[in-house]
Order: sequence, then C-alpha cells, then structure tokens
Amino acid sequence: MDDKLLDKNLIISAVDNKLNHKNRKSQKDNLIYKNDHITIDVSRNFIDKQTLSRLFKLLKDIEIKKEITKLFSNKFKSKSENKYVSHIFLRNSQQGEKTIDDMYNMYDSIRKNSLKNFTTRKIKNIIHIGIGGSNLGPKFVCNALKDYSTKDFNINFVSSSDTKELDDAIKNLDLEETIFIFSSKSFVTKEILINLDYIKKILKSKFASSEIVSRHLFAITSDKSTAIKKGIDANKILIFSKNIPGRFSVTSALSFIILLQIGKANFKKFYKGIIKMDNHFKRTKVSNNIPMILAIISIWNINFFSIRNFCVCPYNYRLKDAIEYIQQIEMESNGKSSDIYSNEINIDTSPIVFGQAGTDCQHSFFQMIHQGSQDIALDFIGVIDSNDNKVSSNFLISNLIAQANLCFYGKGSQKNNKKIRGNNPSNIILMNSVDPHSVGNLISMYEHKIFVEGILWNINSFDQWGVEEGKLLASKFINKINQSNRKDTDKIILQLLKTKF
Repeated sequence: MDDKLLDKNLIISAVDNKLNHKNRKSQKDNLIYKNDHITIDVSRNFIDKQTLSRLFKLLKDIEIKKEITKLFSNKFKSKSENKYVSHIFLRNSQQGEKTIDDMYNMYDSIRKNSLKNFTTRKIKNIIHIGIGGSNLGPKFVCNALKDYSTKDFNINFVSSSDTKELDDAIKNLDLEETIFIFSSKSFVTKEILINLDYIKKILKSKFASSEIVSRHLFAITSDKSTAIKKGIDANKILIFSKNIPGRFSVTSALSFIILLQIGKANFKKFYKGIIKMDNHFKRTKVSNNIPMILAIISIWNINFFSIRNFCVCPYNYRLKDAIEYIQQIEMESNGKSSDIYSNEINIDTSPIVFGQAGTDCQHSFFQMIHQGSQDIALDFIGVIDSNDNKVSSNFLISNLIAQANLCFYGKGSQKNNKKIRGNNPSNIILMNSVDPHSVGNLISMYEHKIFVEGILWNINSFDQWGVEEGKLLASKFINKINQSNRKDTDKIILQLLKTKF
C-alpha cells in the first residue's frame, strides 16, 4: 500500500500543484461535485484534474469497488476481531427494517403509555445516557434537528461518569414523568453502569419500590441478558447487532432517541437521506463519488503534504455537534499505526481533528491558521437554504467562502505582520438545508469517507484496541483504590501516580 501511495507520478503532481497553486485563483475548472442534498467544492486544494485522475486510478488499483461490495453484502471482515462489519448491510436489509419496526412499536408505546409495567403518568422527559458512539452520533443528529422536534419530550444527553452531569440533567424534573435510556453495546461500560446505579438510588429514594423504579429504566444494547441482569425489564430493551461498530451505530437501534425527538415522518426522511448517500457511494463511478473524493483529498493532504491537522467548521449553529462526531469517527477509526495484518506501517494515518462553529472559530483560533507556522486542512460546512433569518444566514455563508479563500490563497503584504500565508487546503461542503434528509446525507458521507481512507491506508477502521487497553488499566487502578481504607486513599493514589503499568 505504501508503494501505491508514494507513486512517482503522484509525488511529481504534489510538487507541481503546491508550487503553482497561487496561479489557480482564476482557474475555470472548478472541482465541484453534487449529489442529492450535498454539494462539495474541493477546488481550494493543492490539486488539479490531472492529479485527481491519478488518485482515481489509485482507488481503482486497490479495487475499492470490490471492498464496497463486501461492505454492502456483509462480507467485509474486521480481522483483528474476527467478525463481519454489518452496519451498512443491516440498514439496507430486511433485518434493518425489523429494527425500525421494533423502534416504532416502542415509540408508540411510550407516547401512549401502553407498555407493560410502565408508569401511568404521561412521559415528558427523556434522559439518554451513553458514551462514545452511543452518544456522539445520536446527540449530533438530535441537536441538528431541533427545529423538527415533535415537542412531545424534553430530551437531554448524559455521557460523563461524573454524576454531576446527571444531577444537572434531572434538576427541576418531575421524575414520575421521566424515563432514562441507557445505551451501551456491551452493557458493561463502566460510565453507563455508574450512572445506572446512581439513578436507581435516586429513584428508590423517591418511589421506595424496585418495581416502580424499573418502570423508568430502558436500555439499547447488543447484550439483552446483561441488561436484564442489571435491572432492565425485557420489554424495555431495544437490540442491535454485535457486528455494528459503536461509532458507526447511529442508524442502529441507537437512533431510537432521534425517533423520539423528530417523530416517524421526519425519521423516515432522515433514514432516506442516509440510504440515498449509501446508494450514491455504492453505485457512482469513482470520478464522481463524493465520499471517495473527500477521502482521496484527505490522503493527498496527509501523505503528500504532511498536513496532520484537520479543522471542522460548521457555519450553522444547529451543526455544531458535528465536530465531536467527526472527531470520533475519524480519529478512533483511523488512528492506527499497524495494518490489517498487524504489521507496523510507516505512513501517517488519521489527522488530529478539532474545530468550532463559525463564526466563533474566526474569533478563537483562526488567527493561528491564517498567520501561524503550521499547515491545517479544513472542512467548511455550510447551508444553502437555512430557512432562518436571511441577514444571519447570508452573513454566515459569506464568511464561510471568505475564510475558505483566505485560508488557501492567503494575501500578500509588504509587512510580514499583515501577510496571510495561505497554503491551508479547504473543502467546502454545502447542505441544501439542515433538515432530516440532508443530515442523513451528511452522516452517511462521513462514514464512507472514513471507510475509503482505511482501505487506502490498509488499516482496520473498525477496531479500537487502544481504547480497550485504557479501560483495562483503569479497572486495575479502580480496584486498588476501592480496596483501600478511606484514610489510605491519598496514599494509594500517590502510589498509583508512580505506577507505569
């Protein structure tokens, strides 16, 4: 794979494009691609059509279409975990439809208060408790689509194992009108169980009955039996496959909280947007395939220009949580230094992802981007029709385009302190609007982009052994602290600070 990435012609193209990019301000061949509700403009990169054609050939050489076919037919395997990667297959299958039917039934039952062993009070508040993939994707979509809320429920997200966050979430809520949805693939995630035990104590202090407490507890998991052992009634559990990677699970049963937020009609539009981009990715030729183009641009910046920082700037307030979602799906998926066969690799993989909503970012860290010493690649995410205040939306889109131009082209000056150096490649991603369909498009687009990057780097985008080892080491430390006398805790912690393993 290294040899293919470092193809001689591509290296020559990299040198030529970087040297000549200032002369491309007036180029007529804009690199703009459109599908469904998404338009991307990759013109502001060190790239031209000739180089793109070479990168398209690279994708064909690695037989990317065969890998995509495997993904869609449930034949793509995570070798280090010895299991198939099923999120794309399932959401495009009858099994995925069954999951949605189960979600619809649960949704109707909650709205109608018709669940067995359920509270007789109308539910007004929902606290969704999850972390990582069980939180970031659903939270992003729910907050993005607030304007499409049915307003049936007041929804809050909790992810921290610091129970102060849960305290804040339930403050001033009537607990008789509140349910708690605990989302964990394994249902042994420590952060989730800490919050589960904590809320049980709070509910018991109020209701004084375990049977009444259980009425308010729901679970979304791939391990139903463990959830039941932890006190969740079987009829309040939604199941998703163990073969769905956590950070790619936003279209599994974990999307239930999205359904509760926006209702059936808008949920169908969200799902349709996802499937539309899935079909585009599967069927569209390489040279017009939006996720593939974004992936090879990313490879181009990282591996040929050593641009290891990637900034995400959504110029729409509703999209601000996209930053954390993209950060996880990129860095946890492709932050690897070994290939699929566990051999060390000698190329850079995942960039460092950060960001902030526009125009806040301009008044926070853009000074460093414009005049600092490090090159940074950017995704500017904008909205064509925001259906909002036109003064505000016109201001935002104007700033987005201006910043993308300034980041890449820079601005000369006889005084060094006023010179904008440019050289920061920028993609512009435009959504038709922040609606369920467009948000579905965006989710699917980034999922597939990450997949293509992983194939090009020949790494496994679906495991996370670094995360798992961190959990194991923390468990050892927790056991030592818990076994200590209260008065000895300080000493134990100081000893742990000196522990290397």
